[in-house]
Amino acid sequence: GIVRSVVGKKGVSTAFRRNVRSAVRTMANGVSSQAREDTWAKNDDIVEKVQFIATLDRRTTDICAGLDGKMYKVNEGPRPPMHIQCRSTTTPVLKSWREMGIDLSEMKPATRAQMPGSRGLATEKTTYGQWLKRQNKGVQADVLGKERAKLFRTGKVKIDNFVDYSKAKPRSYTIEELR
Repeated sequence: GIVRSVVGKKGVSTAFRRNVRSAVRTMANGVSSQAREDTWAKNDDIVEKVQFIATLDRRTTDICAGLDGKMYKVNEGPRPPMHIQCRSTTTPVLKSWREMGIDLSEMKPATRAQMPGSRGLATEKTTYGQWLKRQNKGVQADVLGKERAKLFRTGKVKIDNFVDYSKAKPRSYTIEELR
C-alpha cells in the first residue's frame, strides 16, 4: 500500500521500511482523528463531549492509558496520535435521547474489545486503569514495569498519575518522582 509506494519494493533496509510504516500509521491516525473532530464539531447539536479511547492490551503506553476514558469538549483536550504508532482513538459522547427530544430509555453500556485472556468484562465505561487493576501481576508488570506495577497495585498511584500531561509533550515520571 502506502509504504510500498513511498519506499518501493527493493533496495531498502527492513529498519527503514519499518520506520516508514510507523510514520504512515501515525499520520493516518492523525488525519482520521482530525476528520472525526471536524464531523463532531459540525454536529454539536447532538455531540456533548469527546471521549479518549485507548486499546485494552499490554502494548498501550502509559500516556494513552492515563487518558483513556477522559472526556473533553469538542476541539479541546488531547487527541490521538499522542506518540508514534499510537493506536488510540476518540468517540463522541452523544446527548441523551431525552436531551435530543426523543422519548426513549437510554441503552445499556456496550462491551469493549480487550486483549484475549483478559479478566472480567469490559464495557464502554471501563477505563484502562480499571481494566489493568483486574489483570494479573504479570500483565501489570508488562504494561507498567515491575516497580510501577507495585505502586499501582497499592492504589497510591493511579494510571493517570504516571505521566506529566502539563506540557505540550507528555512525559512519564521516573520511579523516584512517583515515590
